[in-house]
Amino acid sequence: MSLIKESKTKGSILVVDDEASDCELLSYFLQAHGYRVMTADSGGKAVEIIHKASFNLILLDLVMSPMDGFETLKVVRKSHSFQELPIIMTTVRDRSADVDYALELGANDYVTKPILFPLLLSRIQTWISTRPHIFKP
Repeated sequence: MSLIKESKTKGSILVVDDEASDCELLSYFLQAHGYRVMTADSGGKAVEIIHKASFNLILLDLVMSPMDGFETLKVVRKSHSFQELPIIMTTVRDRSADVDYALELGANDYVTKPILFPLLLSRIQTWISTRPHIFKP
């Protein structure tokens, strides 16, 4: 888990992915675009972190173990404080059933890997601009 502090940020994002290289790449990219980033390498750690820190958005990988992205999403959405927190699912699986299920569970968006960074940045900016407040534990 890492936390980058900057004096002026565009928002705070939690990146949840069990692949360290994906976390590092997303963190580097988002920090370069002015976002404060924390990372979690599992769904369980993500749930712990969101109850301690404040965020504008979560990037949540679908395929993780033992708690996958769907289960993590369910837990996050059960908390009253986080029902409106924008969550973008990320995954290598490009199946319409997964997209439909993620949206049904409360995900706001779905991006497949390899991630097209300009597309991801546009979606992040859109979600943060439509819900600009920070979601606190």
